[in-house]
Amino acid sequence: MHNRVTKRFRMWRNHTTIQRQLSILVSLSVAVVMMLMVVYNYLAQANSNKEQQISAMSRVLELERQQLDDYISELRTFSLQLRNNSEFMSILTQTTPLDYEQRQIIENALKAIFYSRRDLLTYDLYLINIDTCFSMNSKLRKVSTSENITALNFAGYDQFTSKPDFCSIMQDEGDGFLSITRGIVNSPQDTLLAVVRFTVNDDIISSMSQSHIAQGEYLCLVDERENIYYSGIDLDSESMPSRLTDLSVESSSFSTKINGIDMLCISAKSNYSLYLAALKPKAVINAYLNTTRNLSIVLGIALAMFAMLLVIYWVRFITTPLSELAHRLRSVGSGNFKTKAHLEGSYEIIGLSEDVNNMIESVNTLIESTYIAELNERTAKLVALEAQMNPHFLFNTLQAISTQAIVNKQEGIYKMVTALAGILRYTIRGGNLTTLDTELDNIEKYLMLQQARFGDKLTYELIVDAGLRELNVPKLGVLSLAENSIVHGFTNDVDTIHVKIQCSVLHSNVYLSVSDSGYGIRPDKIEELRVALDKPTTFNPQNIGLTNLASRLKLLYNGSARIKITSSDAPRQTKITMIIPLEVMKNVQSTDH
Repeated sequence: MHNRVTKRFRMWRNHTTIQRQLSILVSLSVAVVMMLMVVYNYLAQANSNKEQQISAMSRVLELERQQLDDYISELRTFSLQLRNNSEFMSILTQTTPLDYEQRQIIENALKAIFYSRRDLLTYDLYLINIDTCFSMNSKLRKVSTSENITALNFAGYDQFTSKPDFCSIMQDEGDGFLSITRGIVNSPQDTLLAVVRFTVNDDIISSMSQSHIAQGEYLCLVDERENIYYSGIDLDSESMPSRLTDLSVESSSFSTKINGIDMLCISAKSNYSLYLAALKPKAVINAYLNTTRNLSIVLGIALAMFAMLLVIYWVRFITTPLSELAHRLRSVGSGNFKTKAHLEGSYEIIGLSEDVNNMIESVNTLIESTYIAELNERTAKLVALEAQMNPHFLFNTLQAISTQAIVNKQEGIYKMVTALAGILRYTIRGGNLTTLDTELDNIEKYLMLQQARFGDKLTYELIVDAGLRELNVPKLGVLSLAENSIVHGFTNDVDTIHVKIQCSVLHSNVYLSVSDSGYGIRPDKIEELRVALDKPTTFNPQNIGLTNLASRLKLLYNGSARIKITSSDAPRQTKITMIIPLEVMKNVQSTDH
């Protein structure tokens, strides 16, 4: 049997592609891993959900315990209000029957106290010395009087007459929630003069219970003697969990069964020997877990299917490059790219036979392409070297002309040729930035050449603040502005022009301005230029216009520099200014080389 299974498996393997074998193997592995992850995730979520439920219920119950303790403490303080009434306290010590005025004082005090709270059901005042009881309740809303009341017959007498606080809190046997009894004594003899007993409704515990009902929980309140003060579920002394009143710590959680229902119980002990318990059926908790489990299973199946599809695609993606790599290695290993390859082996290797021939042809083509590329690269280097030699030829020619001018004592021609050579060398030198001093030096050379052309028609002046000459400025920036003033200034029969170049610092900005008294710029042309400068075009090395300069400024100074243009008729002046923050200018390093 074993041999038969092994033989069939081998036959299947020999007739099945590696791609399919890997896809099945990896898909099964991924499916098993995904299902294990789903099971683990469900168990982890179940444990985490239980811990979260316990934590959330414990936090809520602790807040409610504090609220209950504060409420009871407030009731204890409320039971002492009559002690603050001096007239009332003076009446308590007498043993003779009360007159009309004294009764009115007591009744008014009772009414004021009774109407001060909304949760009071009954309020009774027992005067011990005259065995008289004054009472009010929420139904009659008036003071009634009872005679011949003996203090020894009061329920819980030993509790509210014991030191130190002379107060007891008990379960109300009627329609109320709590019954508070306070003994009023005279100090320091601690003689009992009066007893205050009142009951409150269950508004506070009912409001607490509503929040638990919204969560599918039940709230209970019991004391140490297993008396049930409040219960949101049918609970009696027999079905009450025994552990609820055996706690030795402030709060605890445990599982129990009440009326045949499995419950998670969270309990908290108050400062007044009362136990708050929140009961949540495990079916409610498991309902969330079941939803989580079903969602996890669906999600696991979806992820497993997605993983299988991904595995199939990934295996196909992996095996195809491996096959291509195999025939490439065989081709390279043969050392003869002109020979046709004939491969044999597994199903995939047999299928590679046709691909090998195509690969050999591709390699040959690649070799030819590489050879042609190398030739093109060498040719480009030669062209670049030739282009590099042309400026040197021009410089050498200008040098020869200047030498000949000196020999023939033509000092003016010598200065012009020398200035032209300097400007040409400065123009073609690399770098985006240069010092202001270098820029101004070449500007003076340029203006000298222009004065040789225009004579007295062109005058100029340079005004530079101290300390600015070593700052880095855009190369050819100010020079292009000076050229712009002369080119566009001498138009429409303008006889003379004065160019003023000024470099100054104002309000932490460097102002590099060139103004002229030439023809000026029309207002519509100025607006067109301003729009173009706000959205300059991409930098073009062949263009040195204002838009090109604006683009360079934005790139060099990260958008913090700008160009300002003004033109007026009276006096006639056109002024173009580069405004660059001084701090930014100092941080930009020179790239002149």
